[in-house]
Amino acid sequence: YKRQDLYLVMFLTLFVTLLTASFFAKRFAIHLSRPLRFVMDELSKGKETGDFRDVPYETPKEIQKLYQELKVNRLALLKNQKELQNQVLERTNALNQANQKLTEQANTDTLTRLYNRRYFEKNFKIMQSIFSRNNSSLMYAIIDLDFFKNINDTHGHLFGDYCLVTVANMLKKFFNRDSDLVARFGGEEFIIVAQSNDNNGVLQMLEEFREEIEQHSFPHDSHNFVNITISIGTITAKAKFSANIDDWVRLADEQLYHAKSRGRNQLSNNNLTCLLYTSPS
Repeated sequence: YKRQDLYLVMFLTLFVTLLTASFFAKRFAIHLSRPLRFVMDELSKGKETGDFRDVPYETPKEIQKLYQELKVNRLALLKNQKELQNQVLERTNALNQANQKLTEQANTDTLTRLYNRRYFEKNFKIMQSIFSRNNSSLMYAIIDLDFFKNINDTHGHLFGDYCLVTVANMLKKFFNRDSDLVARFGGEEFIIVAQSNDNNGVLQMLEEFREEIEQHSFPHDSHNFVNITISIGTITAKAKFSANIDDWVRLADEQLYHAKSRGRNQLSNNNLTCLLYTSPS
């Protein structure tokens, strides 16, 4: 019996030892896990102000030290992310501005800053389609500076460029509605497409523009001024007249020829009453 009692005592001692060890291990685990869980939760909030809370539990020095290092690294990471986001935003804005500038350059005449022929022909189709759906009338005008070659030959190309720029700026002041499209067609020619109406108001604007150019004195130097005139050929018709820009160009060009053949410095208009038109083959 003494040997059995000894075994029993040993067993009870081991059992108590295991329970005690288990109890302290659980307490130690709680002692470690609570601050670690707090640290992970605090860092995962992604604070950018640096106001991380202190661990509110009794915590080993090693964990406190680790927490401080993690806070420093976390703030450094957030700072780098912010800087990277700002750099991406700045470069995106710079790229958008560069693309916008390239688009403007591709669509703009370098001398007069009006739209160029490429942009005009592309947007004419859009305007013609919109005006057609609204059953609106459209005016297509070609403006040509009279005897412009003589101006270049007599006064120089720089003065000729000055005249072109001045005429372009005056055009923009006359035709500044959202529905107006003004462009430089090439050389000394300009084009206007505008919504027309029954009382020929847009033609009256063109005539007033012609008169203003005629009365304007272009300073060649401090003592000499040069006067120039323009000839204008226009066609006014329902926008449904034709979706082919060549039809509008051809008929407006015919009227420009008539204006020049009758002495220049005048407007010649072809007012079509038909709604539909078939382009000659």
